Amino acid sequence: QCISELLPPGYDFKHVPRLAGRGGGVGLAYKEPFDVKLMTSTADKTYSHFEHIDCKVSRNNNQPVRLVVVYRPPPSSDNGFKNAVFFEEWRPFLENYVILQEDLCIVGDLNFHLNAEEDRDSKIFSSILDGFGLVQHVHEPTHHLGNTLDVVITRADSELVSDVSVKDPMLSD
Repeated sequence: QCISELLPPGYDFKHVPRLAGRGGGVGLAYKEPFDVKLMTSTADKTYSHFEHIDCKVSRNNNQPVRLVVVYRPPPSSDNGFKNAVFFEEWRPFLENYVILQEDLCIVGDLNFHLNAEEDRDSKIFSSILDGFGLVQHVHEPTHHLGNTLDVVITRADSELVSDVSVKDPMLSD
C-alpha cells in the first residue's frame, strides 16, 4: 500500500514480497493503460539465489508480453550465495519460459559484471543465454562503478527490444 502512494498519478504497482530476510522483494511499476496480470507457473517457485515476479503485460488488443523481473543479490560471505548455485537454478528457470508462445522479456539486476567478457561467470551466463536462444541487450554500464549489472533479455529473433541505452548509471545501487 505504501509503495502505490509514492507512484505518480496514472501508475500502478505489482509486487512479490520477500518472504525472509531484509528488503522488500521484487516489484513492477507500470503505467495504467497497460494491463498487468501476475502469473503463476512452474517457474513460480522460490529459488534460493534469486527472486522474481512473472507478469503478462498487454495493452488494448495487442499480443501479450511475458515480462519477468529478476533480482539476484550479490554473493557475499554474509549471504553465502554462490554463482554455481545461481547457474543451477537459472537454467531450469529459463527452460520454463523459452517454451512459452508469448513474446518474452526478462529484466532485472543480476549483479554480474556482464561487461567483463573474460570473466568466467560472465562467460557461463552468456553461454546459458546462447543455449536458450536468448540475447542480453544492455551493453553499457548500469552501475556507478562502471559495470553492467542489469539486463534486458529477449529471444534472439524477437523485435520487442531494438535499442537499450542507459541514461544515468548513478541511479543504480
